[in-house]
Amino acid sequence: MPQRRRQQAEADAPAAADAQAAAAQAEADAPAAADAPAAADAQAAADAEPVEREKLTMLAGLIADLNVTGHRPALISELQDSHGLQLYADAATGLFVADMAGIKIDPAESHEVALANWANAARRLCHEV
Repeated sequence: MPQRRRQQAEADAPAAADAQAAAAQAEADAPAAADAPAAADAQAAADAEPVEREKLTMLAGLIADLNVTGHRPALISELQDSHGLQLYADAATGLFVADMAGIKIDPAESHEVALANWANAARRLCHEV
């Protein structure tokens, strides 16, 4: 798994640099205060994370392969450390919520189901766009 983290970090580095460059360019191109509403809309669009099909497909495949009893704890740890997975129990219902890469699923009965639902939502999103 550590090698996979290193490879993913190397793969994500150019995208992060591109996002920073785009944000800097958007800031430089921002209109004057008279166009504040348009500037706010442009900033909101720039802040919105675009759908990264390859990343979502990779994450969905990883979940499909490793979302089994023996591998699930390591999978959850890897996703939390490398991809910002937030997997928690909803205080009101006690059901589990998975939130990662801009996709948040409805509460599910278990970690296993929450991860599977997240992977299915990621696949659907990739096919819709």
